[in-house]
Amino acid sequence: MQIDRPAAIGAIIGTLLGGVAAPAKSAIIYQNLSTFVFTGSNDVIVGGYGLTGTTATYVMQASASWTGTPSLTRMLFNTGGGSPGPNLFLVQGICTGAATLYWNIYDSCGSPFSGVQPTNMNDGAMHSYAVVVDGGTATTKLYYDSALVGSATYHAPANNLTIGGDAGGFRWVGSIANFTVYNTALTGSQIATLSTTAAPEPASLAVLATALLGLGWLRRKVQAAATA
Repeated sequence: MQIDRPAAIGAIIGTLLGGVAAPAKSAIIYQNLSTFVFTGSNDVIVGGYGLTGTTATYVMQASASWTGTPSLTRMLFNTGGGSPGPNLFLVQGICTGAATLYWNIYDSCGSPFSGVQPTNMNDGAMHSYAVVVDGGTATTKLYYDSALVGSATYHAPANNLTIGGDAGGFRWVGSIANFTVYNTALTGSQIATLSTTAAPEPASLAVLATALLGLGWLRRKVQAAATA
């Protein structure tokens, strides 16, 4: 399913606290303020998102609702649609005994994030994730619930965004909400301000498709009126 950037693009997600500067609205290159429920079957959101350069920050909220399995592999998003990615990949029980997040390029257990991995990803609650891919410093950092988890090997993002898995599998099971991409490397303070907004009520992919069709019709009508 092809997903275009919605009308809400440019909005700031979250409440600004303590005078922290928000990212510029012009830095947002993709934003979807809906909550989607992924069943792990054949549901995934795909589409280009206008990325140029080698730096981007991916901010989202997500819940996981599967039971622990020794060979579990799930993907929150993929910047290349498929191989070689890179992608935010959750592996449980294969590479290590604990669930581990990777900035993966289809290299098995390559590029794990350093530091102590979150232990409550699978508690059914919404948690915030932010991946800062900084081409200027050749670093990739992961923030979980506003706290820095650690760094992984730098792999430049691509421009074929897939949310909830990749083109062939590794489907997420749970919800993903407030997915936003910035064309700049956000700071930890900025990420903290973007992680406070509650996720909206879930929407099915079919409902989104209907809404986008209506949005396209409305845009065409407005453009026609402007040129009349």
